[in-house]
Amino acid sequence: INGIDVPVYATRTTNTIHSFAYIDVDVKDMALDFSLDIELTINKDTTSVFSKKNPSVVVLPEKRGVVAELNDNVVTTTINTFGSYSFAFNKKQDEALTLMVTEKQNTEELFGIKDIVYIEPGDYSTDRREETLFEEEDKVYYFKKGRHLIDRIFVPSNSILYLEQGAYLEVVPTTVDYVIRNTGEDNIKVMGRGLIDYSGCCGSEVPAGYSNNKKSLN
Repeated sequence: INGIDVPVYATRTTNTIHSFAYIDVDVKDMALDFSLDIELTINKDTTSVFSKKNPSVVVLPEKRGVVAELNDNVVTTTINTFGSYSFAFNKKQDEALTLMVTEKQNTEELFGIKDIVYIEPGDYSTDRREETLFEEEDKVYYFKKGRHLIDRIFVPSNSILYLEQGAYLEVVPTTVDYVIRNTGEDNIKVMGRGLIDYSGCCGSEVPAGYSNNKKSLN
């Protein structure tokens, strides 16, 4: 995007995989006018896009009027409005990519005067974290870029759970059916640009080394 490499991640869907990427646009000095030159390179070795003789691409929703060109294995187009754009190939939903274009968040304005609790990459499953980590109200719980292991997070009132861009929260399977839950009742926000990965959850499985006898935080 405008010559800058943007990470892409894929997730399982009903029939195939769907890829996602996002870009935050800082419009403070652009009066909301911007132009993003998109270049999407498709890996010929890992996709079925080129199984058709004349592969094609369309950007959805079509009402936005974004037209893309496919030359060899490279898609090019230009985007100049905020929104969600899905690149679909060969008039099918298989192996599509959705690009989310959003305005960059002003974290100073978002956080206000709340104290920030910075959470470094590590294992934050219930048995391995400090008991008081998510107990104080009126805090910003800020997951920094990197890999975090989690199973349950309880968010108190007047708090923000924030994922820095590049924060990867890997959910460890447990016997409970929720991961993020409130302990408070007022003014709770979950925000940011990270990824919460539920792909390891297979239905009440508990991996070796993790105890079923976990202290309830309710």
